[in-house]
Amino acid sequence: MRIRGTGKFNGEANIVLMLNDKPYKKAHLNGNVSFNWGADWYSDDMEIRYQPVKVDSGTLLIEYSFID
Repeated sequence: MRIRGTGKFNGEANIVLMLNDKPYKKAHLNGNVSFNWGADWYSDDMEIRYQPVKVDSGTLLIEYSFID
């Protein structure tokens, strides 16, 4: 799988990719946002948690793909 996040924040937030109810990958978001995650993914489920800390405004675009 591949997950890409881009955007811009006026404030702070965290984004967490969960695997088996545990954090697998994390990113702290503030200002200009850019992160790329990729890995082999064998689970039937995928969960991404957005956790605002203090966000006044902003945008976040999340793009994902599953690769055979």
